[in-house]
Amino acid sequence: MFRLLLLALLVFAVYRLIRGRSTRPPVPGPQQRTLPEQHMVRCAHCGVYVPETESIGDEDRRYCSQAHRVAGPVQQRRR
Repeated sequence: MFRLLLLALLVFAVYRLIRGRSTRPPVPGPQQRTLPEQHMVRCAHCGVYVPETESIGDEDRRYCSQAHRVAGPVQQRRR
């Protein structure tokens, strides 16, 4: 009698385990952040592209840092 009760309890536990997994809502994964599009500008000194909001302006040129603004634009080299 004890074995039959134990077997019934085991079957019930397995049933609840299987059924519990199928009725639970899916766990959401990590959400991907979407960043707003930004206009990229090229540094007049080194040529690196940076977001326009992070660039430093001097007349009609844009720079990636204050040090490059002070250094000024680099002349285009011929290859």
